[in-house]
Amino acid sequence: MAERRDAIGAARPRMPIHQRAFYWLCWWISLLTVTVLFRYRRFGRRNAPREGAFLIVANHESYLDPVLVGCAIDHQPVTPLARRSLFDNIFFGTLIRLLGSVPIDETGGDVAAIKEGVRQLRAGRIVSLYPEGGRSHDGTIQPFKRGALLLIKRSTVPILPVAVAGAYNAWPRSKRFPRIFGPRVAVNVGEPIAHEDLLKDGDDAALRRLEQIIAGLKAEIAPIVGA
Repeated sequence: MAERRDAIGAARPRMPIHQRAFYWLCWWISLLTVTVLFRYRRFGRRNAPREGAFLIVANHESYLDPVLVGCAIDHQPVTPLARRSLFDNIFFGTLIRLLGSVPIDETGGDVAAIKEGVRQLRAGRIVSLYPEGGRSHDGTIQPFKRGALLLIKRSTVPILPVAVAGAYNAWPRSKRFPRIFGPRVAVNVGEPIAHEDLLKDGDDAALRRLEQIIAGLKAEIAPIVGA
C-alpha cells in the first residue's frame, strides 16, 4: 500500500482504490443532489488546508450537515463522528461505515470513538466533529459539550471551524422528511486555528472561542439562506 507523509509527520496510507472510488462517487452524487434540491452553496473552501490532517468542528442543524460539510472538502475524504444510533439500521449503517463514519455517543464522551478519531487524525486524515452533541431544536447554535474537548485536546492538528446555515429550515428534527425545492442551505469554512493557539487560555475558553467563531461564520451566510 502506498504511503506518503502528511504535515504532522505521520505516514498516511492511501485509502484502497475501490473504497476511494466509492467515496468520491457518493460525494459527487451528494453534491449534485443538495445543489438541485436545496440550492446548496459553499463559501471559504480555500481556507481548508490542502495538506495534512485537520479536525473540522461544525454546528449541527439537521441530518444534512455531514453531507453539506463533507461536500465543502473536495481534496480528501472526510471521516465524520456520527451518532451511534444512526448505525442501528443495517443498510444505512453499512453505507456510512463504508464512507468512513465512526459511531459516537451523543455526549461526545465515547472514549473508544475518541481514540478512533485520534487514530484517524494521526494517520493524516480529516475528521469532522459536531460538539453540540445533537441536532439543534430551533436552528440556533447550542452550547458545545465539554466531551468534544477529549478529541480536540488529544489531537495535535489544526482545527477548522465550519458553519452550516439553512439546514434546520430544510430538515428540522421535528420532521421525518426534508423540505425540498424550498429552503436554501450553505456552509461557510473559516480559517484554521492552530491546536496550541486554541487551547492556550484553557478548555472553557477554547469552547467559547469555537462557538463564537462558528456563530460569526453562520451570521455571514444567514442572509443568503434566509435564516
